[in-house]
This record gives sequence, structure tokens and C-alpha cells, in this order.
Amino acid sequence: MFHDARGVPVAVPREWEPGTLILADVPVERWADVQVTLNGRPLAVQVERIAGVPRVTVPWDRAGAGRWRLAVRDGAALAEAMIHIRSAKFSDEALAAMVEDLETRLPASVAIGLDRLGAFAGLSFRPPGPATLAQEFEEVRQALAGAAGRPGLIETLNRLGRDPHVVLADREIWTPAERVRRPVPGRLAAALGQAGNLTAERLPLRLVDVRNEPTYDTYENRLVREFRDQVDGRLRRLEACAGLSAGFAAAAGDTLGGLRARFRAACRAAAFLDGVGRLRSAPDRLTMVLLRRPAYRAALEGFLALRRSARARLRDPALEAPMENVPALYETWGTLTLIDALLAVAADLGFTVASQRLVTPGLMGALLDVLPDGRPAVVLSRTDGCTVTLTPQRDFAPPPFADLGSVSFRQIPDVTVEVRTPLRRELLILDPKYKLFGDADGDGGTIGPKKEDIDKMHAYRDAIRDANGNAVVRMAAILYPGPERWFGDGVAALTAMPGTDALRTTAARLFGAAVQPAVPFASTPVAAG
Repeated sequence: MFHDARGVPVAVPREWEPGTLILADVPVERWADVQVTLNGRPLAVQVERIAGVPRVTVPWDRAGAGRWRLAVRDGAALAEAMIHIRSAKFSDEALAAMVEDLETRLPASVAIGLDRLGAFAGLSFRPPGPATLAQEFEEVRQALAGAAGRPGLIETLNRLGRDPHVVLADREIWTPAERVRRPVPGRLAAALGQAGNLTAERLPLRLVDVRNEPTYDTYENRLVREFRDQVDGRLRRLEACAGLSAGFAAAAGDTLGGLRARFRAACRAAAFLDGVGRLRSAPDRLTMVLLRRPAYRAALEGFLALRRSARARLRDPALEAPMENVPALYETWGTLTLIDALLAVAADLGFTVASQRLVTPGLMGALLDVLPDGRPAVVLSRTDGCTVTLTPQRDFAPPPFADLGSVSFRQIPDVTVEVRTPLRRELLILDPKYKLFGDADGDGGTIGPKKEDIDKMHAYRDAIRDANGNAVVRMAAILYPGPERWFGDGVAALTAMPGTDALRTTAARLFGAAVQPAVPFASTPVAAG
């Protein structure tokens, strides 16, 4: 049983609100024997009066949106529950739209935008379509169940579990000299030079012996393992989308559940793959095993078919459990939306890609990384000498600095866009923030930007200077799931709500204005009260 900060009983705590967990079934005299953990982290257990009655309670700290595993151990008895805290910032539909953007639309859109600006030669990327989830589901279903007369991965794993490909491999073992069968001449010097390995007659006590042992770690089995792992990753992403989208869950949830159960059983049947190494490059050669053994040939054809259907994908572990990483995914979504909008504006204004670190080739198509290492993610240039550089987590250190830095304390904004021409140099700073006013103040849900976030934007604008002491930040703004607010013409809180075009539209206007200084950032800026 939960009570909120006002003592009102609630089914589950609200996002980022304190409260109290009441252990109604635990006798007060046993409170010292009770252990409570939240996602493995121990919580304090105490006794206090609730409505005049002594109860065993646990103070509930503020927790973000997500699924939290609560475990209560009383002696040998263990009770567990999954606490699902829903987002107070936006709806389940907006959360589903954000995950789908990160899974499908934004990676493909960014890759296509880079390609349109000349970042790639001879490569093409599949654009995201309106039925992306349905297409993804059909591709995974065909990979698991088979298509066009080709056995699927489930049948292939079951067959390989009964008769896997195995070879004899040499393994070097240090062995007593009198038991050596096939000594390695090239390792004799190591045996003679090893401390404590010589007799009084200066003969080696142990030598390196070669043994032939069966191993499953072959190129063919590595290919099958890579196929298995890629399908498993895509299946888990589909299951995450089914948990967020009621429509998709109704259409494909039962089929996904059946495929998952059969796939798990097949993976257990082919457990030998767990001891196989990873495929280090795309499958670029054929072997007699792949050609002549039907199960391996089916795995090769299925893997190649899955690769042909692959789209650009975001490489982010937080996507594996989206409900446990909502704030981190929101910041990634905001950063990628900014990059996508910048590339679209750049294409209209005649820019080309000078360098980029966002998209790299992978085993299953292009991989998109948002690298928070303070180095430029993409650099755009134009023939008139104008360059635009977007850098996640750019570090502005305090003095002394030779280029740009902070005249006070170190500043590290989430996204910095630098516009540089032969005549001027300006920065546009944007920080995705999954926070609203009242998150930590308990003010009843007042919607608006947090004061410390806006203060931080003022600090960015005023503290970041060039080596001559000139202010270079033209605008600093947070991106958050609330209404747009302008604080003069250089600091703002901008609406960034998944499932809408608000952020993309605003970002396109800001980037266009940054490249063309005669255009104001806001046509009618609204000052804070």
C-alpha cells in the first residue's frame, strides 16, 4: 500500500513524487527482520504511526517513470512486485511515438539526410514508411518461421542442435615433459626460459603440448549465432513496441508471444551457439558446409534476406527496456530530432557534409550513434565559407582557453550548434530536459520550465566566450514537454513533445535563422512574467 506526500492512499506513486510504502502484512514486532530492495538497492525500514496506528513503513524516494522491481524479504519468505510508474510528462501514446521514432523513423531519416548532403557514395538507405512496425513484424516473422519454401530460424536451430558442425582444433597445453605427445618446437625457448621449469640437469620439467579437441567455434556457427542474435534483438524491440502501442499489440501480440516461445525453445536446443565467437564482418564467403548442409544453407539465406531488409538503426542499450529509461531516451530523441531538422535545413540552403560521425556501416545495415564525447558529430560547409558544426556534450572549460570556453565554471551543454563565417561566429545551445516545474516541489502539477534549467541557459549565454572575451552564444534554450516560453530574445523553453512536429518545426526555424543572421529567432517572443 502506498501513501503520497499528503498521506492519501494511491495505487502506485506518481512520477518524481515522494511517498510512503506501508507493509500492512508485516507485524510491528518483526520490523527489524524485514529487508526491502528497489531494483536491488536496499531501502530503509522503520516503524511510524499512520492514523494513530503503528505500522511498518518504508520511505519512498522520488522515482522516475519506468518499471521498478520491489522485493520484500521477511525471513525465508520473499514477496516481489513490479511497480509501473507512468510518465507524468506525456501520454502512453506520446511515449510509443517516441520509441517508434528512435527505432525506425529518425535513424533512417538522419541517414537519408546525410546521404542527400553527400556524406556517402554509392550507398542507399530505405526511407521510413507509414507501416514501419508492420513491415518490421513481417520481416521478423519470416526470419523465424520461414518464407518461400525456406525453413525459418526456429526450424534451423532445432536441426542444428541435433547435428551441429564441429571441427578438430589444436589447443596448446603446458604438460609434464614425460607425458608430452606433440611438443611445439617454437615454444621450446619459452619452456627453457620459464622460472622454476628446469631440473638439476637443466632439462625442462614442462613443455607445450598440442592436443586436438572438438570445437563448435567455426565460421559457419558464428554466422548462425549472429543471425540468432540479430533476430532476438529485433524481436525484443517489437515486443517493447507492443507494450507501448495498444493497436500493434492487438494486431500482433499473440503472434509475437507464440514466436517468442518457439524461439526460446529452439535457442535452448542449439545451446552450443553460446560458446561460439562473434562474426566480425559481413558474410563474404561461401564454404562447403554452407552450400551442402541444408540447415546451414537455410541459415545463410535467411541471414542474407534479413540483412537486405535492414534499415539504419540507433545503437542505444536504453531501447532494450524503454520503460526503464524514459528520461535518457527523451534526451536522445530530442538530440536526434535536432540533427534531423538541421540536415533538412542544410539541404535547402546549399550545404554539404564535410565530416560526420553519426552513421557507420554494420553487420545488419547502417548504425546510428549519438556520441556524447564532446567531439563534432557532423560538420556542414558551404561554398561561401559558412560552416555549421553540431556537437553533443561539448565541453567549455574555464580559463585559460585558446578558442572557446567559460569565463566562470565548466559548462557542458547537451547540443551545441556553431555557425561560423568569415565575418562572425555564433553558438546555438539546446538542452533536452525531461523535467517540468514542480517535479521536485510538489506544487500540484504546475506546467512550465524549471527555474534552475532556465538559470542554466542564462549561464550558458553569459559565460561562454571566445578567447577575446566576446559573447558568442546567440541563443540558449531547453527542450521540454511543456508550453513554449521566451525569456527575452536569447533564452527560451521550447516545446518538444513526441508524436507532434512542434520540435522539428521550431528547430528548422531556429537553424534557418542562425545561418541567416537577419532573420530573428522569434517573430513575437513572449517574455516571462
